[in-house]
Amino acid sequence: MKPSIIAIDGPAASGKSTLGERLARELGYTYFDTGVMYRAVTWIAIKRGIPIQDEKAITALAQSIHIEVAPPTVQDGRQCSVFVDGEDVTWDIKRPEVDKAVSPVSAYSGVREALTKQQRRIGLKGKIVMVGRDIGTVVLPEADLKIYLDASLEERARRRWKELLARGESISYEEVLKIMRDRDQIDSSRSLAPLRPAEDAIVIDTTSMGIEEVFRKVMEIINNTSDPPRSLEKRSVIFRRFAIPILRFLFRLLTRVEVRGQENVPESGPVIIAINHLGHLDAPLVVAFAPREVEGIALADLYKVPVTGLLLRLYGAIPVHRDEFDRSVIQRSLEVLAQGKALALAPEARRSPSRALEKARRGVAYLAMKGQAPVVPAAITGTEDAVEKLLRFKRPRITLTFGKPISPPPFSRDKAALESFTEKIMKEIAAMLPPQYRGYYS
Repeated sequence: MKPSIIAIDGPAASGKSTLGERLARELGYTYFDTGVMYRAVTWIAIKRGIPIQDEKAITALAQSIHIEVAPPTVQDGRQCSVFVDGEDVTWDIKRPEVDKAVSPVSAYSGVREALTKQQRRIGLKGKIVMVGRDIGTVVLPEADLKIYLDASLEERARRRWKELLARGESISYEEVLKIMRDRDQIDSSRSLAPLRPAEDAIVIDTTSMGIEEVFRKVMEIINNTSDPPRSLEKRSVIFRRFAIPILRFLFRLLTRVEVRGQENVPESGPVIIAINHLGHLDAPLVVAFAPREVEGIALADLYKVPVTGLLLRLYGAIPVHRDEFDRSVIQRSLEVLAQGKALALAPEARRSPSRALEKARRGVAYLAMKGQAPVVPAAITGTEDAVEKLLRFKRPRITLTFGKPISPPPFSRDKAALESFTEKIMKEIAAMLPPQYRGYYS
């Protein structure tokens, strides 16, 4: 089994697009260079006379235009064809004035949000080679294989200069070098999705390498990583063997933790542990004290934090993007249940700012009914301010209570049936909580 999602990141002219196109052709995958979308927005802004510094206007433009990326429609050396509202802008987006302005445009949060959603939707279909600057870190942190290409500034400027001369552009090497240096500075220092390798990316310096050599090297990596899920599972097993006992010890040492009802968790078979969500320690608490090993779902934003992201990858958590329906998360969760494992999740899908229960989403009911997995309601108290107390050298009092398992009804896509089972689960959680924690389910 080859990696289904391949992410290739790196600075301008490092060879990303050429490599990505070659890999996609070799593997029979879709090739998608996300950079063309930012370039398309930039070119249309320049063409329409919209100031690049006007973030509000640029964001509105990104939200209003329709960008289509297709296989080459003209055999003129292009890797793909790019259309904006039906207009072919494939070569326009490579102009020097676009090079100068694309980095500020790509740093605007509204522009990135508008384009990232489209990119994820395309990427999660699988069998794709996606190229950009934040694919492995932001757009697709769950990618099976992450490659980060780099090269010296001077070599990258030389490559871009030769490319521009071949297209008939009149520009000096020194000017291209300055544009490239300025762009690197903006890309690497921006606060939103800065250019950097993902922690689990394979970094390749292409300064003294030809494209054939780079291509062969990456194909060797792909062939030697023919079963990424199994490799990841082996790494997770080793990590968990040591991490879970250490985590349990730290909870007992640093907090006054009380765990009840562990006998209610089935010893084997698929099961969902549904928790209320108060603080950052909720997931580690369940991992440490559940009587069996659990799989978990974690917010994809946490993967961007260096230490947290590394621990989540080592543990093998399933990343999910906030407020975004993600079919791959549903599929991976059902696979966990089909393997007879335990899955822990928070039906509210976010931490409650008031500590009281909020209206839950129907995902927990869908997974339980689809996977025919009993649901163990679990009630947590004391984690909402536990980190703050620990920082003040106080031992917070924390409780974790596992309730009786609830058998799911037969699977149904009916919204009323899903709502009914979700409410039943949440009321069981509420019944184990003090009144001030019950909120919507009082």
